[in-house]
Amino acid sequence: MAPLASFWNDPDGISPPVFLLAAAVAIGALLLGGGAGWLGDTVVQLLSLPLFVLSGLEWRRQAWKAGDWMLLALIGGVLLLGALQLMPISADVWARLPGRAELLADLHAAGLRPVTYSLSLNPVATERSLLWLLPAVAMLLATRWMSWRQTRVLLIVLFATIIFLLGFGVMSKTATNSDVLATVRESVAQTNLALNSISDPNASAPAAPVDSGFAVYSNRNHFATLLAMTIPLALGAALAVWRRSDRDKKNAFATQSLMFVLVLIGLLIGVVETKSRSGFVLGPAALAAGLLMFPRMGLSRKLTWLAVGGVLAIVAIAVILVGSGTLDRFFTESADLDLRWGIHATTLDAARHFGVLGSGLGTFVEAYQQVVPHEGYLAAYVNHAHGDYHELWLETGWPGAALLIAFLGWYLQASFKAWTRKSTDAPVVLARAASIAILVVLAHSYLEYPLRKTAILALMGVVCGLLQAGAQRNDKQRTALPSPSVRGQREAASDAASHASGTDAPDPISITH
Repeated sequence: MAPLASFWNDPDGISPPVFLLAAAVAIGALLLGGGAGWLGDTVVQLLSLPLFVLSGLEWRRQAWKAGDWMLLALIGGVLLLGALQLMPISADVWARLPGRAELLADLHAAGLRPVTYSLSLNPVATERSLLWLLPAVAMLLATRWMSWRQTRVLLIVLFATIIFLLGFGVMSKTATNSDVLATVRESVAQTNLALNSISDPNASAPAAPVDSGFAVYSNRNHFATLLAMTIPLALGAALAVWRRSDRDKKNAFATQSLMFVLVLIGLLIGVVETKSRSGFVLGPAALAAGLLMFPRMGLSRKLTWLAVGGVLAIVAIAVILVGSGTLDRFFTESADLDLRWGIHATTLDAARHFGVLGSGLGTFVEAYQQVVPHEGYLAAYVNHAHGDYHELWLETGWPGAALLIAFLGWYLQASFKAWTRKSTDAPVVLARAASIAILVVLAHSYLEYPLRKTAILALMGVVCGLLQAGAQRNDKQRTALPSPSVRGQREAASDAASHASGTDAPDPISITH
């Protein structure tokens, strides 16, 4: 096996500075991108800016495939939509847009007038929404061209950070008020509130249940989604490395595969431990979908059924040990689901009110308040639609719907290529796992807003890059681990030619037999 450090100057991957930045963005997003404060998100966005630039330079020396052009077109479409929403227009044109006349009358009644006139109700919020996408785009651009060595190290970094967060969350749940962990958790909550008050002097703590967060994440549903996304990645990494150990008879690979299996078990227990109903459904569902990768690995039927039975046993044990409280929530908290249906209905009313072009990215709060709420008037304002599709439809209208359909088109064709390809190479296996991770987010987005969290957004960029890399992989390519580098192959070929011609070239390394 090549040493772990061999990923550093891997000629088949990205340059070392780009990889270091990608790892830093991933760690920063997971640790800082799950709270309610904006400072952590800003730090991750600042880290993503140089990664975006350097990753773009990496793309210049690569041979693009059709799927790559589709991804770049999608990114360009989002930027174009944001530019159109920020473009200044005249006051007369603005007043003729759907929903603006009523808003203008309210402003005049209060003795106010719009500062600027654009398609977006709040241009500053639209600019922030565009910057919000930066970590996802930067991680996608970087992950797309990583070698298997580099991808493996990045996955280890991701798994280690998530397991750390999971352990911190479990310990902080059991800590008393006098414990250090509980003090740290309270300090994080107070810091987030203080940071929010910088941008909004009237900010107050959200009216949410006391037990709604997990670790440093303000919403346990979002942390559960993060874990559910990681489950197929851990399973895919275990299968890819195990397949390599079976083929090359390397014990080190078998040890790594066992490590990934232990990570998988920890993630499953963590999903249940969050007591999130959505996680309780998405976690086992992601694992069940991951089992579909076994027949594609060329395993015997007996070994496949043995692995499937073992995984199902792990799920059953996790549910029995820590899942009873989550099961109770399905029957005792139905009012929460009823509230979401009401918010969805109000969001659709607001979308009709503001027409086919939407109200502007990031303007949900302003647009939502212009219509009568189906759920009644609440003590706290509604900051999200609790359904990303509904919120996207309100803010972007038909242009946003077209971009969403285009993304789904890319996702379906890339997933089809990854699952129908007759290959057990690691990038292809991880592409199949990434397609499941993306599906987890797409499913949860109907009842939640997971992509409004920087941590999940950055991980979404990673899995999209993995899916594209495996789907567009040339079948003649071999996994880079632990095959020799391109330079090594050329040297070997040169030595063989020299021996054949009878003129031996000096070896770069002297080997004593």
